[in-house]
Amino acid sequence: MTRQKLTDSKVKAAKPKASEYKLTDGGGMYLFVTRTGTKSWRLDYTFNEKRKTLTIGKYPAISLEKARHATREAKNQIISGIDPGKTKSALKASDSDNALIFSNFAREWWLHNKGLWSPNHAERVWRKLELNVLPALGGTHIKNITSQQVLTTVQNIERRGVSDIPKRVLGIIKNIFTHAVASGHIPTNPASDLNPLLKKSKPAHRASMPINEIGCFLTRLDTYEGNRVTALALKLTLLTMLRPGEIRGGRWAEIDYSNKQWRIPGVRKHDNGTTYLGMKMKTEHIVPLSTQAITTLQELNKITGQYSLMFPSQRDPSSKTISENTLNKALAKLGYDGTVAGKSKATAHGFRSTAASKLNESGFNSDAIELQLSHIERNSVKAAYTYHATHMDERVKMMQWWGDHLDELKNSSPNVS
Repeated sequence: MTRQKLTDSKVKAAKPKASEYKLTDGGGMYLFVTRTGTKSWRLDYTFNEKRKTLTIGKYPAISLEKARHATREAKNQIISGIDPGKTKSALKASDSDNALIFSNFAREWWLHNKGLWSPNHAERVWRKLELNVLPALGGTHIKNITSQQVLTTVQNIERRGVSDIPKRVLGIIKNIFTHAVASGHIPTNPASDLNPLLKKSKPAHRASMPINEIGCFLTRLDTYEGNRVTALALKLTLLTMLRPGEIRGGRWAEIDYSNKQWRIPGVRKHDNGTTYLGMKMKTEHIVPLSTQAITTLQELNKITGQYSLMFPSQRDPSSKTISENTLNKALAKLGYDGTVAGKSKATAHGFRSTAASKLNESGFNSDAIELQLSHIERNSVKAAYTYHATHMDERVKMMQWWGDHLDELKNSSPNVS
């Protein structure tokens, strides 16, 4: 029988007995209750084949959630060969300096910034810290962390062969210490000036599908056995030349059927005010919609029109979109992962390159194509003012030509399986 974890109400209701006792939460962590009613969090663990007990702190100064967080940090230290009993990683309300233990300070920094980020980005930032940084630096006071320790931590990530993760992680560490410097906790940032010491990462290549495979792909997409919403998302990515994130974050309120336009704000906001999946250039982007795109949207609306999000997740359709991996996973399921003969490796983002290449080859104005891709930076007031009118008529014709051309490719493609 699986033991149930503690709850806040159970911890609060624990009363003293004739003898001291434990209320276990699992994983070695428990609430220790004395005969006088004092409650404290403890963790039993093994280090160098010796059984030990770490006192995390007293309840209610240390909540159940904080005790679990301290337990995770302690276990990360054990994995890294550090005895948590020898460090200051346990949360203690009586120790004001404890807030400057890196794991705690990083957590506070993350919570401070969380509301400024999209939910997906916030989750990715914390995941990078949890996987790559906290096991190495989590139990150390920020005043004691050196540039060499930061560099070693990031170089260990490099040795795993991951591409751009080391620089991203270094950027996160640097931002945390920038906050520490600005708060007056440390005089200098130990993560500064380390970028030149990292290996240069190769730019990510987003594989694009050759134009001569598009017709068969569209035919296969019609019979895709996965979620129909995913198939329509792929089709709209191809028809509109938008980035996959811009597609996934679409809201029905952005679609202007009367003018055949998709008006994407520079910054999208959930109902709770948090931002998510807006335009990369942070400026409103107007997308002319071909008749094919309109038809695709109308089909999609029959499936997800009851929600504000065009591509809602199945788990939480009211506030979350499909995940960033959904479209590429669907392409792989259709065989476009580089392992199937006759099918090139392709990504959803690569559809932009496929479309742009064909439109350039067909003689369309390069500025109109760049505007459709939202590649042209619009920093000046004049540029921002004139953007929507610039090449709009040509873009309308161009996107209708592109929709018609995709129909021609599909209709002329051979029977596929």
